[in-house]
Amino acid sequence: MLASRFNQSCVHTPPPSRVPAPSSWEISSKIELPDDQTLIIKKMAASGSTDDSSRTNIEIVSEYSDRTDILYTLTVQDPAPEYTSPTQEPNDNSLAFRASRALHILELGPVDHWTESATESDLWMLQYALLALWPEQELIVLTPQVIKQAGLTSLRARILTSGMGIESSGPPNHTDSPSLILLRSSFWQGAGQGALSGTAFAPWVLPNSLHEGGYTRDHTPALVPGLSPARSPLPKPKWEEEGDVYTRYIPHLQQTLSFRLINPHNKQDVATFAKWQDSDRVNDGWRQRGADSQEHLNYLLKQEPDPNTWGLIGYWDGDPWGYIEIYWAKESNIADLYDVRPFDRGFHALVGEEKYRGEHRVRAWMSSVLHLIFLLDPRTDRAVSEPRASNAKMVQYECMNGGHVEKLIDLPHKRSALVLFPRERFFQLCPMAWTPAPPSKQQ
Repeated sequence: MLASRFNQSCVHTPPPSRVPAPSSWEISSKIELPDDQTLIIKKMAASGSTDDSSRTNIEIVSEYSDRTDILYTLTVQDPAPEYTSPTQEPNDNSLAFRASRALHILELGPVDHWTESATESDLWMLQYALLALWPEQELIVLTPQVIKQAGLTSLRARILTSGMGIESSGPPNHTDSPSLILLRSSFWQGAGQGALSGTAFAPWVLPNSLHEGGYTRDHTPALVPGLSPARSPLPKPKWEEEGDVYTRYIPHLQQTLSFRLINPHNKQDVATFAKWQDSDRVNDGWRQRGADSQEHLNYLLKQEPDPNTWGLIGYWDGDPWGYIEIYWAKESNIADLYDVRPFDRGFHALVGEEKYRGEHRVRAWMSSVLHLIFLLDPRTDRAVSEPRASNAKMVQYECMNGGHVEKLIDLPHKRSALVLFPRERFFQLCPMAWTPAPPSKQQ
């Protein structure tokens, strides 16, 4: 049953068959950045494309206030279509062969920009744009020719050190270094974020100096003695100082998802939390309907100083939609019910607003909650959840995001499905994008 569910839910749907490519620029996607800048991603079929080897011209435009600038221009070789049957697959699954079928960057401009001032953050932003167009791509290949022509040779060592990419396994020729392969799994884990300090393009988590060490492995430890930033936990922030804990633009919804700590001293936060908990639908799952608002306030005041629990309000474009609770599993009531590890982290969630329900939204916020959990402390190699075993829909959503049902557990107030999310599986699947189109009549 679990294998069947994995096959149905956790593997990306193969992309549709190729359709005739546009003969002029068309806007394919966009990414809104935290500083109110927007990246507009345009594409057009490149001349010389064939059915066997399609090439696409891409233009990435920055819109900020009343200014519009072309940031990057590139030509890519489109990825090969996914196999639809095991009989189509060859007996070669080497990195070199997989890379040969991946998205290739063939040309990169403007040339003067790359040769004079290219940084890891340029490649990081470029990778973000390409993954918005091809979210199912695990590998993006920078050919030796484009590395040389774009003046990226000096960046090679920093790309490898930051974890953004690896060198191809195939033997280089006599004149060129190997291709560089940018990894989707490393990108979503924050590889290259260290180059972004002081720039407009902030990381998803805690976009301030606390997180500026990023993923770079040779950075001087700053948060915990003896640990590099990639192994240093991020402490619980204070709501009045940090603002958003996590923010990410969701292309298929064309909205920005954000989380911030709930503030028990803010009357609006308390009223919103109480309204959600007292609703019949939420109470069916959480069973925390209060006798009055003071009962909900007392709950939040108890959570506030607790370093083991983070209470978060989720927002769509600044409009509150639900409540998330992140907790250390070893300090929770499930610690004695499974083989808990020291840095396992769990979450509870409720969607308080009816208009923000639906699978197309659950896939976005749940993958983001898991993304946040894994980025908060890289020692967390498993996330955990324990929805009611009878809540088949929620269990299915969690399996779609890389989880599996380890077993059923009995708590004093409910029988739960213990769902585990291994870090490696989550970042291998990278369930950050919605494959089917969202319903047109549902927000």
